[in-house]
Amino acid sequence: AAVDAMRSELNTLAIEGDVRLGSGADSQSVTGGELRISGIRPWLPQALAPGIRPLVPAAATVRFVPGEEPAPGQWPIRITMATEGGARPAFKGQLILHTGDPWRVDIKQGRLTASLERWQQAGWLFNPLRADLPFSGTVSADQARLRVSSGAELSIRHMDAFESEQLMWLDQVSLDPGGAEVRFDQGQVRVEGPVAVNAGEVRYPGLVTQSWQAEAEVQWEQALTAEGAMTSAAGSELNF
Repeated sequence: AAVDAMRSELNTLAIEGDVRLGSGADSQSVTGGELRISGIRPWLPQALAPGIRPLVPAAATVRFVPGEEPAPGQWPIRITMATEGGARPAFKGQLILHTGDPWRVDIKQGRLTASLERWQQAGWLFNPLRADLPFSGTVSADQARLRVSSGAELSIRHMDAFESEQLMWLDQVSLDPGGAEVRFDQGQVRVEGPVAVNAGEVRYPGLVTQSWQAEAEVQWEQALTAEGAMTSAAGSELNF
């Protein structure tokens, strides 16, 4: 099967593949198949921040096979997604679609990975970036709640401030958001939970070059707030 959706002669979103639709009543009648989606970028909302657009892939391949033994009213599906271009995000996990009213999707053992060689954002140059985010959660028509699992990591080899007023460099930076939650409710996004940050080397004029660690409780809802402490290799501590 093939589906083309066009915004103009130059912007075509193409979806191709084979899909098996089933009732979900048993392990032999659960939806499965493979879809390849191309032409994704031109379909992005114009409101998407320019700094985010380089992260979006140009194409994706989604494969799904039956998951665990289904229960009445459930469609368990194992999904893998690979992409091309952008930050090359990939996903692997098990989804359980509950077909009642209202419907919902449970995400079990989900894992999102991404990588980008170079990214410029908010006055900083990051290169390269790697993300490995295991998570679980629930998604419905108007709500979503995702919890980041232990072992999650966002790593950055180098962070350089490219504004002359802020001469600062960080190397071997890793961020652990394990335990944090992301909630979406009635159009509002909220992030809260513990975050740990390690910087192998921080260089700043007037300060001794050394490693720093920070642990904080973070909350984001239109604005970011954080409360925690920073500790240097030399033993200095700063509460914030």
